[in-house]
Parts: sequence; C-alpha cells; structure tokens
Amino acid sequence: MKSSSFVHLRQDGVSLLVSLAPELVRIIHWGEDLGDTEDFDGYSSATIEPTAHAEGDSPDQPGIWREQARGAIGSPVLKGHRNGKDFSPLFVPTSHTANDQELVVVGEDVSAGLRIETSFSFVGAGVLVTAQKVTNIGSGGYCLEDLATYLPLPDRAQESLDFAGRWVKERQPVRREIQPGVVSREVREGRTSHDYTIMQLAMTEAATFRAGEVWSLGLMFSGNSRHTIEQLQSGRKSISASELLMPGEIILEPGQSYEAAPVAAIYSNSGIDGTSDRSYRWLRSRPNHPTNKRPRPLTLNVWEAVYFDHDLG
Repeated sequence: MKSSSFVHLRQDGVSLLVSLAPELVRIIHWGEDLGDTEDFDGYSSATIEPTAHAEGDSPDQPGIWREQARGAIGSPVLKGHRNGKDFSPLFVPTSHTANDQELVVVGEDVSAGLRIETSFSFVGAGVLVTAQKVTNIGSGGYCLEDLATYLPLPDRAQESLDFAGRWVKERQPVRREIQPGVVSREVREGRTSHDYTIMQLAMTEAATFRAGEVWSLGLMFSGNSRHTIEQLQSGRKSISASELLMPGEIILEPGQSYEAAPVAAIYSNSGIDGTSDRSYRWLRSRPNHPTNKRPRPLTLNVWEAVYFDHDLG
C-alpha cells in the first residue's frame, strides 16, 4: 500500500513500513504484518523518542542512510572519502518508485558528488532482499570503504545468535545478550569459511527454535563479509550486513557505480525454525531451483574421504 508519505510493503505475514518525508526516508517498522491499517502517522509518531540530556535538540532519526551529517551517531551506511574530503555526505531524497512488493529510493549529495540508490524487495515467503548502489557524480576518484545494509530492531530484541567454528566443528551457535556497543562477526578469508556465520539473528529473550521473534540478516555473497548488531547509548538497536572491503579495493572514478552484494532479511514470529522455513520456501520457489527441473540433476560430492584409483606407491 502506498500513500503520499508512506509505503507499506507486505508479504506472507511480514510488513515493511517506510516514511517518505521530503528530507528524510526512514524505516518505521520491519517485522510482523501490520495488517490493513492506514494509521501510518500513528505508527510513525510512536517511533519518535524523547531527547535526553547531553544530546541533540531534537530526537535522533537516522533514516535509511544513517548519515553522520544528519546527526546520527551510529555507523553510517556509506563510508568513504575523496582524498580526505566528502567523507560525511548528507543525502537528499530525489526520487522513489514503489509497487506492492518493492520500493526503490534515490538520494543525492551534490556537494559531495555522490548518489545512492537503495531498494527493498519482497522476493517470496516474506523474505526481504535489500540492495545498495553508490555512484560517483563528482570530480576525482572516490575511495569506497563500506556500503552496508542496516535495518532497525525493536527494544524487545534482547539476544543475538550467530555461528562460529573451525574444520570438523563448524557452524557452532554463539548466543549472547545484546549490550551497548557493536558485536561484529567478520570473515577475512575471502570465502565462506568454517567460521562464517551464514546469518546473524536478533531475538526476543529466551527465543527457541519454535517460539519467539527473530530478525535476521544474511549477506548473499561468498567473500569477505561483516555482520553486526549495534546498540547505541539511547538503547536504539540495529542489525547490518555488508561486504568487507579491503583498503583501496574500490575506487570509483567519475561516473562509475558500485553495487553492493544484496542482503536477505528474514523475520519470524515462530522462533529460529521460522527463519529456516522462510528461506527454504523462498529458494525452492525459484524457477531455476533443482526441484523444479526434470530430470533432476545428479551431484557427485567428492570429499576428502573419497579416493579413486590412486597409486600411492
């Protein structure tokens, strides 16, 4: 559903509500389906927090790009510079397109010479895929350091779950309480290693495989990666995923663009198994999924324990 100031995307029990104010695009809600409500202003007002002492004069509303130039004190979506300049852009929304399942928003900072495009798309089974693209519309090269996806978490998200490990002991669950600061899971091996977290989950307290709410992000990329959960001094929480770029790896010349790897965002109100169910149903619904092909292909998995006619003598 779309109004003049809001876009409400819905699929399979999941909602994404986005405010499209002229100067600030921000996510009001990502999680359980809000139903057929049209009280978008009410939901928006409910997310405005009071201003504490020793903070800004107005409540912190970071928006979808979380620019420090806007007063946001958390990690920004875009990090980079132009030979030490243009490191703190302030994006003004210039256009957006939307339908029942997708929203694309474009913002520009003419002074910094940067354009950013962010999309949110429901792709099936309530799975939300987000994508980011930055374009150098200025003069001189722009050194890109990070282009991440951030989604807000509610106060009731109290615990995190990710995975760690090593050879023959991979995918070990690591559960911890969400506390002030940043929990970052990084992979620098250039591949999805034994220590790769696959997804990072934020959960309500004591959530189980079958009960509780879960908000999860997974980077759809097999190289270096970073997954984080951040809690600010105000208590506001967010979850993010991005490629982990090396210093100087991406330098955009004038007119060049960089598209970050997409991120899958999965919400469940039925525990951890609910996230698995949504991901499986989404993948199996693809037209090119092997279960939709006949005859089905046969895969020979040649592992370390399989030997052919090797003459070891």
